[in-house]
Amino acid sequence: MSIIHPIAQLLLFFASWFIPILVVAVFIWRRRRAGKLAAVLVGILLLLTAGAYAGGDISWRLFPALVRGYHYDPGIAAPDTRLVPRRPELIIERQLAALLGQTGAAPLDPHSPLADYTIDMVHIDGWANDQWVTAVLDTTLTFADGHQEYVELTLPAKGGSYLLVPFFGEVNRSAYTWYAPESSLAPLLQTPAPVTTLRDDMPPLTLQLVETVDVSALPGVDPEASFVTASDLSASGTLLADINLHRGEVRTGNAVLRHADGAVQQLAETWFVARALFSPDGQRIAYIFSQRNRPFQLVVREADGKEQVVTAVAWMTHHWVGHDQIAYSDNVAAYLVDLNSGETRFLVTLPPYEFMGGQRFRVSPNGERIAYMDENGRLWVKALPDGEPQPIGWDVTNISWEAGLTWRDDGQQLLFISRDIVTLPNQQEVWLWDATSGATTLIARDGPHFLGNSVDNPANLVKSCWLDDKTVLFVAYAPAQSWPLAHEEATRLLAAHTDGSGIWDVTPNGQFVASEVRCANGQVALNTSGTTINLYRVQP
Repeated sequence: MSIIHPIAQLLLFFASWFIPILVVAVFIWRRRRAGKLAAVLVGILLLLTAGAYAGGDISWRLFPALVRGYHYDPGIAAPDTRLVPRRPELIIERQLAALLGQTGAAPLDPHSPLADYTIDMVHIDGWANDQWVTAVLDTTLTFADGHQEYVELTLPAKGGSYLLVPFFGEVNRSAYTWYAPESSLAPLLQTPAPVTTLRDDMPPLTLQLVETVDVSALPGVDPEASFVTASDLSASGTLLADINLHRGEVRTGNAVLRHADGAVQQLAETWFVARALFSPDGQRIAYIFSQRNRPFQLVVREADGKEQVVTAVAWMTHHWVGHDQIAYSDNVAAYLVDLNSGETRFLVTLPPYEFMGGQRFRVSPNGERIAYMDENGRLWVKALPDGEPQPIGWDVTNISWEAGLTWRDDGQQLLFISRDIVTLPNQQEVWLWDATSGATTLIARDGPHFLGNSVDNPANLVKSCWLDDKTVLFVAYAPAQSWPLAHEEATRLLAAHTDGSGIWDVTPNGQFVASEVRCANGQVALNTSGTTINLYRVQP
């Protein structure tokens, strides 16, 4: 946006007072008492508004940045988030960290490896018409032989950033994203990184078909248009599933409960019911309920059928923590509610749902830790209630209800799927974090020709779950071939040991695997068509 636009709006703000002042002047000129009284009132109102506009925490304070540009030292203070909602230095720091120990073309040294770095100042200029914002970072690079170089690194933003100056001083800006693949460091990074290859020896498990669940006869289900995905499995064999009544839409139409005796029924009759989960003991069900144009409600159903509305929620991030507690989020934070006492406990602050396109957090089943992603894309683990957060990764993918985070039952290890768009664009990785050692282990990495798929249509790692303490299951699928369900070779079910020793293809012969696979209690549920789910038992 041109700088002329905010200047014009600023002038309009004060010009908007011209008409009432002119009216008052006419009254005064005619020497009417009403005119004098109006002059006093308008004058007081003008002074109050101008004072608030000039002295408040509003766009008047930010206006000089549009003229002179914005500069800040990241080592002293964080930037004003109204101008810089996401910090460009964090992206450059991640790229520099990936280049430590390497030599190469400028700004690296061809003979001495990069040993350290410091970002001294960040400059953001160029709020101009039809131009993207570019951050310039004054950086000191230190090399292994002891010499230093001072360089300017650049990072463009895609999406633009600008300020408006409305009549009452409100700040508005468009969203933008710093585009890491076009930074001045991006050509030096090794992308794509080597992908994980399949092992050809005996896999650690096989899947034995137990039963096929068909929901095509339920009211509202169209065999040609609906799509069912497993939501949860109990130890007794009871299945919870979500039905998308219109294929391709984001919202799920309703949830179904399939009993151990084979009977299938809708969980509730309303406009929207989804993401139903069993408590660990299988006695309670938590699900999201909503009526049209109403907020989402978190509901718990007891074994006797009685229900209670727990709270309003922003999205379907809820999950059980033990038998009697549920973690959930609103638009600003994560919480833990005790169903017996009714007490709700604050856990961590989260970025708004709209800001990140989702909220990624997961409390361990024993309630001892929480893993969460902040507004900068960094993944943290924190011991509850007051532990020091530990950074363990970046950019957790938001595909799957669990938001790419899955704890082992004892809470001692965390499996997460990361899409590191800063250092490995277009590749996803499965990582394991261990609570005892604090270390992370790479389990698998996708990329070009992963599982034999073409470069134009690579398979992506999208969903993971635990089978036992040392074995995990995850899904790799090619997004362009996931609709309709017609390409058995496009999506695979993979198994891996947690020591990072490799991956095996354990896809049942002839079966298509949708991204929403569900593992629980030694069972695996996966899609075989739009309205059927196959239940498998894990065989060692």
